[in-house]
Amino acid sequence: MTYAFENMRAWQEARKLVVEVYRLLDGFPKFESYALCDQIRRAIVSVPLEYIGNEQLKNIQPQIDVVARMMNGLRTSLVQKINGKQ
Repeated sequence: MTYAFENMRAWQEARKLVVEVYRLLDGFPKFESYALCDQIRRAIVSVPLEYIGNEQLKNIQPQIDVVARMMNGLRTSLVQKINGKQ
């Protein structure tokens, strides 16, 4: 099953970015592999890697949608406040 977001260019590019960042991290000094590299890996992987299966994703997708709408609403509200429209 394919979700609409998987067809989005932003999703596809984010997945490519993960691969590229992992390649870049291979060139970091060894002493950074447990601190800086680990932090970068956690940040980049949170974007698009598929560490859960389709069935698990299907089960949490409604919650993801709710949170995404709430976050978007919060962002819109903050932007309006910053721009003096509220």
